[in-house]
Amino acid sequence: MKTGNGWILNEVSSDTVYLLSKDFSFTPVMAQTPSVQSMGEHPQYLSFLMDSYHYQFMFIQKKEYDRKTQSGFPTTAVMYDKKTGRVFEQNFYDANRADKVFDFWLNGTNQMAESNQYFEEYSTHRLKKYLESGQLTGRLKEIAEQIDEDDNPMLMIVTFSINPAII
Repeated sequence: MKTGNGWILNEVSSDTVYLLSKDFSFTPVMAQTPSVQSMGEHPQYLSFLMDSYHYQFMFIQKKEYDRKTQSGFPTTAVMYDKKTGRVFEQNFYDANRADKVFDFWLNGTNQMAESNQYFEEYSTHRLKKYLESGQLTGRLKEIAEQIDEDDNPMLMIVTFSINPAII
């Protein structure tokens, strides 16, 4: 993932997240403890997702699967405060969708537009489905009311605040 003047490199089976600089030098950004290799049968993997002015966003996924219930791989989204060194479980709420958590990490792809920005693509079909079920509010609802099923997808760009407030 591109961040500032370099690239963040993360392999889930590795314990260390690195920054690759323009001069091709590697700098450790963070390390997972205990080591993934020492966790035995059910390790927890750290995946770096994105970087903002004050926070680094990542998720922790446990290697657990229940064949009976066909469910598993529980995932927790966390954020690291670069100023205080604290880690928080993070929950963002999407102001355009009532009572919905903003799951920017669910698709597992790097959707950083630029430093401190994230983007989400909404298909017209998905927007119409949310509209019909009463799940949209605000600007996204206005857009969904004006589009047709065969229109191009809508791109939502989220810019993180330089001066965030934690609620």
